[in-house]
Amino acid sequence: MNADPCRLLLHGYGAKTGQAFAHFIDPDREVWFGIDDSMLAILERGPRSQRYRMTWDDVLTNAIHEDADGGSWRLHYDRKNDALYLDEVEQ
Repeated sequence: MNADPCRLLLHGYGAKTGQAFAHFIDPDREVWFGIDDSMLAILERGPRSQRYRMTWDDVLTNAIHEDADGGSWRLHYDRKNDALYLDEVEQ
């Protein structure tokens, strides 16, 4: 298990966190699962999109990141601190 069970991805984007996330993962798309291209397209359009909030909630619930060491990570959005983290999934 990794000694650091939580990794900060993004901070300070507010309602645009989903949009920032979609741009952030674009180059590393192949290591993310539970997200499809249509979801990313909605997030990239930003919070004015009608389906943005629902899509962002789906991404937060379903997205899994797999690292080079075989570890799996889930997204966690801390609304109070406006921070998006990766939390390690227990194996």
